[in-house]
Amino acid sequence: MTNPNNPTGKYFSKASIKRLIEAAECLGVYLIVDEAFYDFVDGYEPISSLLHEYNQLVIIRSMTKMFAIPGIRLGYVLASEQFISDLRTIQPHWSVNSVAQEIGLLCIEDNDFQQKTRELMKIERKKIFSFLAHNDYLYSDSSTNFYLMKDSFSKESKRLFLFLLKKGLIPRHTYNFPGLEGNWLRLAIKSPDENIRLMEALKQWRESSL
Repeated sequence: MTNPNNPTGKYFSKASIKRLIEAAECLGVYLIVDEAFYDFVDGYEPISSLLHEYNQLVIIRSMTKMFAIPGIRLGYVLASEQFISDLRTIQPHWSVNSVAQEIGLLCIEDNDFQQKTRELMKIERKKIFSFLAHNDYLYSDSSTNFYLMKDSFSKESKRLFLFLLKKGLIPRHTYNFPGLEGNWLRLAIKSPDENIRLMEALKQWRESSL
């Protein structure tokens, strides 16, 4: 499972995760939680402390999202001592190079950057969601740096998708998300200037569709 969820951006509470882990233990399976975007969530309740209570929990984290270093492909796993020991037996040699390791250490130490990013996301998210609500767009109540959005006057989003592409904006389609069937677009909360560009384009779309 992903927490926060992809593509809605909503996240599960620690209590909810705990119930899922207990169910996994009863079934004798692992609960793997992908926390790739957890550090964008303001006030996120860490579940890493549950590792001391449950051996069936595995947490996967990425450093490429918060620190914008996708080319480094850096992340890590949190799990029981036995699980990590077993994982090492199948880990490829030199799976993380020394340059990536040094970059990772610098990122972890930069707490100010993380806090400033969360604060910026919070401000920009509120601004965008207010705009969407006042212009008759539907959106998921996301807690992270991406969200689902659709035109409340349209059943599908293909035309809006193509319209935004022509404006130089690249949304993520949802044709490969079961249940969404391409009816929603996934968008990211970006810099203030980029968010203004998006809102201006969506305003033009709304004016042209009335």
